[in-house]
Amino acid sequence: MAPASRSGRPIQLPPTVSTLSSAQLTAQATAALSTILAGQPAGSVSVGALNVATGASFTAGAASGMWTASAYKLFVLEALLLRRQQSGVQLSSYERAQATTMIVNSDNEAGYAMFLAAGGSSGMALAANNSACPTR
Repeated sequence: MAPASRSGRPIQLPPTVSTLSSAQLTAQATAALSTILAGQPAGSVSVGALNVATGASFTAGAASGMWTASAYKLFVLEALLLRRQQSGVQLSSYERAQATTMIVNSDNEAGYAMFLAAGGSSGMALAANNSACPTR
């Protein structure tokens, strides 16, 4: 996932090959994030990155209790729709209203309600396993 600007739009970074050590890269990332996060409320941002080729990872910011981003809410909606499709049941008017609030307003409470309606963690795992998105 590309980093986001303060407006929430992704920032496209060119691919690079670094000769810096892991410690140097961590120091650079920490310094850059400190600048970016200076105006944000304490504990309001969490960042994580994983190099899938090497397994190296980086985390900074709040360590727990973070609400999910809007992109995840789309996946929650996909999981709910898949669950309803498989059971042959339409979304209820409550679910439609909550889904609309979740997506249009990026509402976390509605998102959590939809997460539960989608089957929670097991519903999300099922949706991930049934996703039409290629894994490679």
